[in-house]
Amino acid sequence: IFYLFICAIIFYSNRYSISIIIPFIIIASFFIVNFFTKKIYLFSFIIGFICLQLFVFFPKETSSDCSLGYTQDIKTNMQMVKFCVDNNFQNKNIFANFLMAINLSKPYSGYITEQQRFSNASPEINSNTELFIFSSMELLKENKEQTRDYIKIKSSKTIRLLKRFESKFSWTEIYESRKQ
Repeated sequence: IFYLFICAIIFYSNRYSISIIIPFIIIASFFIVNFFTKKIYLFSFIIGFICLQLFVFFPKETSSDCSLGYTQDIKTNMQMVKFCVDNNFQNKNIFANFLMAINLSKPYSGYITEQQRFSNASPEINSNTELFIFSSMELLKENKEQTRDYIKIKSSKTIRLLKRFESKFSWTEIYESRKQ
């Protein structure tokens, strides 16, 4: 409980809870076994719990790193990287959030080869930025600066939407500056 309290105050992410799963399972098992004294109630509870997980929580996909929904983000990111490669944007100044900047500049990420490497992909916007890439994966509600940048770019008269990729709840967009 103390660990969760500290994480909630500092910065909580579901993946940080992994370290307390084993102690939680042991404590929860102790209480469940003691609460359900008759084996038929314990068996019913376990079956109900498993069904709840399988039919309610497991199929729920969201754009996060703690559900299988991240596969949709990967799909749209791969489509965006392919679009950028096909249009020879390797030498353009590109704004992209952290993960997309890595996808464009580091071959070990699996999105590009060494020959396709993008030389100017950065998570910084400046006066030389020619392309802007945003994705639902990194447009976090908690990060107000990213949201502000996205709204500013999207509403700008000198910047136009070049391409949008969607897959279920996931999307990735690229905008082009018309200032050149």
